Amino acid sequence: MEYLFEKYNTDRFKDFVTIYEAAFRKEAEFEYLKSKFDTSYTGKEVIGYIAYNKKNMDPAAYYGVFPTLGTYNGNPILFAQSGNTATHPKYQKQGLFSKLHDKTMELCHTEGIQFVFGFPNSNSYPGFIKFGWNHESNTIIGAIRPKISFFFKVRRRLSPDYAFNKRLEIKERSIDIYDIADESLNLSLMANYDTGVNIPRTKKYLEYKSRLGSFVIKLENGLAWVTIKNSVLHIGDLFSNNPLQLFSNVFDLSKSLGFDSVKINASDRKFIETLKDKYPRMKLSESAPLIINNIALNSVDTKFHYTGGDFDFF
Repeated sequence: MEYLFEKYNTDRFKDFVTIYEAAFRKEAEFEYLKSKFDTSYTGKEVIGYIAYNKKNMDPAAYYGVFPTLGTYNGNPILFAQSGNTATHPKYQKQGLFSKLHDKTMELCHTEGIQFVFGFPNSNSYPGFIKFGWNHESNTIIGAIRPKISFFFKVRRRLSPDYAFNKRLEIKERSIDIYDIADESLNLSLMANYDTGVNIPRTKKYLEYKSRLGSFVIKLENGLAWVTIKNSVLHIGDLFSNNPLQLFSNVFDLSKSLGFDSVKINASDRKFIETLKDKYPRMKLSESAPLIINNIALNSVDTKFHYTGGDFDFF
């Protein structure tokens, strides 16, 4: 079968959605994906390709990366995150992932992307390793379940809108991204890293992420960047001189609102392990692997520092 490979642009978004819905066998959250694919804050569109069946122009597969503004050893760089790889079931095992990947990496080099990272699922991971990506580490997650009352448990069981209502309650406590003082953003968990690669907590970055459903909330000991998945409160980052105490604020809030669990993950294993020492009931586990494709950076010092908020699905 012959295929045509076309560079992704916004006019091809609907073709991506067609592939996505067929590949994952579910209806796409159209507005969410549209916001995710709007990376105009970086000055770049999503970089990728769509493969079409040349005979009937049926969308067959997609691979692309999300441009990201970062720093490397303190200097600004343009890098990217791999995400939303999808192949229509009718066109699987045709070698399309490999061809789309190679074309996308070539385009990344042309567009000035210096570094690409990703957190692939078990289906994609073997392919990336075959393509020469490096498995840097596994993400460590700290999860703790608040001791919530029987009343909350009953409410959650009887209310189909429970998770939605929790989101509203958190949103009511959120603050406008552009009202945050710059000095507060400098208190991120990423603030201690002068070397390697990281993503600065700029207002444009947080505003982009807020369109995907995250919030920045103000608590007693600082600001917490959070999102909600089902009845779990996920922490994307903590902005504070005392992040341990700020985590306590988040944990207390989760308890008062009746969340099932609080989860936090970061490349800083020491911080997560310190939380574990403070909260013995916290369970630590490893999840998605961090993989890296160095396109133009010096591989000697490209350690990537991140928190849960940097995952493309946060």
